[in-house]
Amino acid sequence: MAKKKKQPASPPSDVTDAPYPLPSLQPALIVVVVSLSVYIKSICPTIAGGDAGELVAEGCQLGTAHPPGYPLFTIITYALKEAFGGYGRPAFIMNCFSAICGSVQAGLVAFITMLLMPKLETNAKAAIGLACGLGSAFSPLAWQYHVTAEVFALNNVLVALITLCLSMYAAVRADRWMYLGAWLCGVGLTNQHTCILLEVPAILYMIYAGDLLKNTGKLGKCASCFLVGFSSYATMPVFAVLYPHRGSWGDVTTLTGLVRHFRRADYGSLQLYSGDASTAEGLDERIGAYFYDFATDQGGALMFGGVVVTMVGVGLRLLTKNTASKSKRGSSQPADAISATADHVLAILLSCWFFYLFVFHSLANLPLHNKLLFGVHQRFWMQPNIFAFMFAGVGLGKSYSYVCASVLPKTKRINLAVFVAVLFGSLAFAFQKTYARVDQSDNYYFDYYAKSIVENLPPNSLLIINYDQQWTSVRYLMECEGLRPDVVTMNLSMMSFLWWESKKLVYDGFVEFPGTHYAKKGSVGHTAFNGFTFEELLEANIDKFPGGVYLGGKLNFQEEEHKAKFDDIPWGMTTRWVKKGQGSGLENVRLWSEQNRMILSNIGKTFETIPNLDKWGMETWEWTVHRELFDHLADCNSYYLDMVVGEVGEQMEPQEKLDALVEITAIYEMIVKYDVFNNDKDFGLYKNLGLAYMHMVRSDNSLVFRKKEGVFLIEGADIFDDLGENFPSEQSKDYKDFASHRWGEVWKQFLAMEGSQTDGSYATVKALIERIYGSA
Repeated sequence: MAKKKKQPASPPSDVTDAPYPLPSLQPALIVVVVSLSVYIKSICPTIAGGDAGELVAEGCQLGTAHPPGYPLFTIITYALKEAFGGYGRPAFIMNCFSAICGSVQAGLVAFITMLLMPKLETNAKAAIGLACGLGSAFSPLAWQYHVTAEVFALNNVLVALITLCLSMYAAVRADRWMYLGAWLCGVGLTNQHTCILLEVPAILYMIYAGDLLKNTGKLGKCASCFLVGFSSYATMPVFAVLYPHRGSWGDVTTLTGLVRHFRRADYGSLQLYSGDASTAEGLDERIGAYFYDFATDQGGALMFGGVVVTMVGVGLRLLTKNTASKSKRGSSQPADAISATADHVLAILLSCWFFYLFVFHSLANLPLHNKLLFGVHQRFWMQPNIFAFMFAGVGLGKSYSYVCASVLPKTKRINLAVFVAVLFGSLAFAFQKTYARVDQSDNYYFDYYAKSIVENLPPNSLLIINYDQQWTSVRYLMECEGLRPDVVTMNLSMMSFLWWESKKLVYDGFVEFPGTHYAKKGSVGHTAFNGFTFEELLEANIDKFPGGVYLGGKLNFQEEEHKAKFDDIPWGMTTRWVKKGQGSGLENVRLWSEQNRMILSNIGKTFETIPNLDKWGMETWEWTVHRELFDHLADCNSYYLDMVVGEVGEQMEPQEKLDALVEITAIYEMIVKYDVFNNDKDFGLYKNLGLAYMHMVRSDNSLVFRKKEGVFLIEGADIFDDLGENFPSEQSKDYKDFASHRWGEVWKQFLAMEGSQTDGSYATVKALIERIYGSA
């Protein structure tokens, strides 16, 4: 006799006996339309910071992005660029794609929130669904990444879709949701690896609920669906062979290389940060920071209160259930089937949420006291926030039901009106506070930044970049918009991996590599694996590029050997490397000063505005653009000052030297005026400004002010106009008299600044000021 086929395991009968009511789609659709409309109005018009530039650049060329590769995002970018490239810049097209993903995710939050409250009255349920969906859409963190081209918006919608499949399967037990969920789990892993922190508990639940270990047919179908979803990883080696190009990451043409790339071995598997994590916070501090951020910024007090009510309610229910299980059989009333199913679904989602919070914060190693790194870490809170808004809705629904049933049972219409007013009033208040902060419709800063780097290089130059924000923004403009094809770019950090040898072919005829990869002199990589140093790279290529060799960022290693053969000279937003002696001497400095004046003027014209630090805080990428601009401006000025007050200045005519000092002080004064974040912290700035004024005072010549047109512009201000404002007529008609006054004022400020005592010139400056003024 044939064996009777076993049925899949299932939860208690009170969970599945009744058909589960599905909510209306209308509130979710309203959330999608409203959020998408707002996103489009506030969308970034070009490339933004972070990894956006590199991701879109690789998509434009079907290349390989940094680990784990993001093949899904790459393929979507290429397809949308090909389909809609005539309607806008690739970055803008992908920004719009992110907006669509974000709005759909918000709509799914609204739908699932209502799904978890089957017994709540329709109007209250719809109001809560709308509020939670819109709250999720307009939380500052999600909003920021839903209007720029990053993988987070796509991850958010995939997480929401997997959550929908999980919830629907738990509620109605239809296999189609299990198979769809399995496919989405595969798709999710091709975009963002943190998706696995939802997939692990979801898959374990599906295996248990569907009794898949005993039903190999269904298990095989689920596995097949997962592999189909995951299959876009198979395109990476294909594209790497068919479309090799400069700048793509890793060697994915071998199975070993592909697996290495997938598991992020270049960064350290299961790690966010490859730097010094010794000062990173612990698990409790990280989880505490998450809840604080949700309560004070992302969700607000009302939403956080809803989350607390949900967690307390679930805790009390578990306690009551455990107590009831110890009492005699039949002493408790049978549970309502629909409510029991809703509680069952809620418990599953809470388990997924707690799993993410504990596992992610156990593995995350970014130091949160660094504001920029905090911003990097914070991005990974978007995924658990999706669940938090759902739980907030459940808690708000429980609170409303309690008030209507036990506190004010006779005023239900008034209760609903007040509840809706509180919900949307708090939402409107948060929206009004957030909009100006996250509106990116005028965010062209990385566009300005990349152009100010590349457009000021001479023809046929080599640009070596070792700073992420330079690399991503420059790479986008060159790969997707064809900016400066004559300039060859390389990433210095990429060169430090052993797989770099596989990239040499795409640089053949342009760059010569004197070894397998970039390594520190005397290291194992240098001696045992035939690596090359930066000095050897310069020697091999310094004469191959008529426009010169330039470095953006800093070297990987503390190398000094190359300084015996090469000089580094500030060149706008980069550093130019020349053979020893080619950058010194009066004529070379005169030529550099004219080139520098032109470059700084071009940079000023490129940056139509600079990032407003009241909006773009230290946790944002735009803040780094502000910092880069003024740091390089100060570097160029300090180099010129060193030349003018040194041996080169001794060869200058007195009036020429005075003109140079006026220009130097003008730029320093502009930095003091506009670099609002750093101008009270950079004691070196005030030391150098005082030094320039002192040399003006010491000159035997009277200073005749001779304005040079269009030297450098910030916010439309010419440096010499600003300098003129700093010489009020009541002080003196002679600029040298004012320079004498300003010199003492600036150096007194230098002496009073925190940390100035560590400067090697502190004692000399202090003694000079005390000798002239009597006290510092």
